[in-house]
Amino acid sequence: MLKKCLTEKKEFKKLLFCSSIFIGLLFIPYTLDNDIWFLLNSGRYILIHGIPHMEPFTIHQDFHFVMQQWLSAVIFWKVYASFGPYGLIILLHIVDIFITYILFRLCMLVSSRNWQIATIITTIVGVIFIPLFIRTRPQIFSGLLLLIEIFFLEKYSRTRQKKYLSILPFLSVLLINLHAALWPMLFVLMLPFIADALLEKLRRLKQHFPHSAMHFPLSPLLICLCVSFTVGFCNPYGWESMSYLSRSYGYSEINLLVSEMHPVVITSLLGKLLFLMLLYITIVYARKVPPLRYILLTGGTAFMALSANRSIFLLFLLGIFPSAYVFKNCKLLTFDTPYTVPTYKSSYRLRCGLIILLLSALSFIFYKQWSILLPKLLALSIAANIILFIAGLLFLIEFFHFLKKIHQQFSSYNKFCKQISASLQSLFFYFML
Repeated sequence: MLKKCLTEKKEFKKLLFCSSIFIGLLFIPYTLDNDIWFLLNSGRYILIHGIPHMEPFTIHQDFHFVMQQWLSAVIFWKVYASFGPYGLIILLHIVDIFITYILFRLCMLVSSRNWQIATIITTIVGVIFIPLFIRTRPQIFSGLLLLIEIFFLEKYSRTRQKKYLSILPFLSVLLINLHAALWPMLFVLMLPFIADALLEKLRRLKQHFPHSAMHFPLSPLLICLCVSFTVGFCNPYGWESMSYLSRSYGYSEINLLVSEMHPVVITSLLGKLLFLMLLYITIVYARKVPPLRYILLTGGTAFMALSANRSIFLLFLLGIFPSAYVFKNCKLLTFDTPYTVPTYKSSYRLRCGLIILLLSALSFIFYKQWSILLPKLLALSIAANIILFIAGLLFLIEFFHFLKKIHQQFSSYNKFCKQISASLQSLFFYFML
């Protein structure tokens, strides 16, 4: 009976801890993005007049254009027409729940089902990613589809089952109609997996290695790439939509006017956050070199993020999760495994770093979003506020319980406090630059 109670207590703590991946939902802005009005007008026009090939909203006559996000515009308009502005906010919450869940499953897969590491990485990415990038724009759909693509590519690379590749052509059709500007990214994200499979194949041919457990065939990936490209013609504009990216960017005059096309500046708040994240990833990868596909995914999305502000969301969404592979053998919480000194010593610095990073990110987001968050909390019912208060209290109890365990196991409690203090001071002076 006692063993059953302890097991139930552990499962409850595990569930409570894993639910923290949805903390970022609290910071979804309740304001609509400026671009939404053009999208709403476009969606309404399509439902009345059909797919346009001439720009219907300017003074120029017979101005040919491609409405590359026509399906997103229709979805936004249908939601807005049925439920008003708050319907769009609810849509953001729904899409973000799916993004958060897929990211958590992806981290679980990469970390060999280490739910502690998966939860921490998903939570940190969520509290940074959501307030900055979850907006009423087509990128919420394209980001979700690209994340699903990475998940199934990773499933294929680990199981070598071709059925996981069958969903990619469907993702291609959806992406070319929802957000054609990011459709080429579907194939860019295949390249790291192709390179990984090709490198393993060349290594085996050169050194006569047998098939390794992590090896996956190359030919199904190439076939899937060709099929996904072919079905991309399933859109109202054909090749014009597929080549939209190559014809819409690269004009220096436009890049000077659009801030999203500017490169990241380290003196900005977003630039500091980005460079800190890249520094952390570099240190993590130096600790344990991950497979080639993870290095290419992180390096490629980091290069895109540094090149243009609009691509930073791709780094947070698609380039951070490989760090779960590095920490897959770390057990951070005591209610999952027996609490022993060797176990703690092996992950001491990781615990401190992740706790500091998570608390700093939460504190910063609360500070920046307080004017939005406070009215939300006041608008909730008394019961909802009580639930939030109890959840926060349980988190604090668990956190101080963790500190108590540290004090019991080690005499270097003061050293731990000094490390936290020094780290917080370093972050403070960094952001004050």
